Amino acid sequence: MKPRTLPDLLAQSSHKLQRIRQRSAQLDRLLAHIRDVLPPPLASHCTGVAVKADALIIYIDASAVASKVRFLAPQVHSSLPPAMRQRIRHVEARVLRARGAPLPLRRRAAMSTDSAHIIHASAECVTDPELGAALHRLARHGEDEN
Repeated sequence: MKPRTLPDLLAQSSHKLQRIRQRSAQLDRLLAHIRDVLPPPLASHCTGVAVKADALIIYIDASAVASKVRFLAPQVHSSLPPAMRQRIRHVEARVLRARGAPLPLRRRAAMSTDSAHIIHASAECVTDPELGAALHRLARHGEDEN
């Protein structure tokens, strides 16, 4: 069997490629529309969109912004063209970080010595042994911090 050239392969799959390009252009236009609807500080964090079944998914690069966009979901939904609004039942905001982007540092909450003593005292008063043991373990975290 003779190997095919790249132009031959592209000519055979040009219909599929054209559909992919059209779908990509539609999603780009939808993303631009959503960025126009959202306030500028939020719009700049929108990185992409997808339509899956009856959901419009807006991808956001930060969780705090995604929370704010969730509150604006009804406004986004009502701004959609009528035909799309009928298909889309709900709008979701999901966090999608760029590849290699560092995760935010998580700080462990500090517990004061007084809080640890109160939790120990509470553990002594409960009748459920498992709950008492859990409270004692929790209180030890406060003792370790100080």
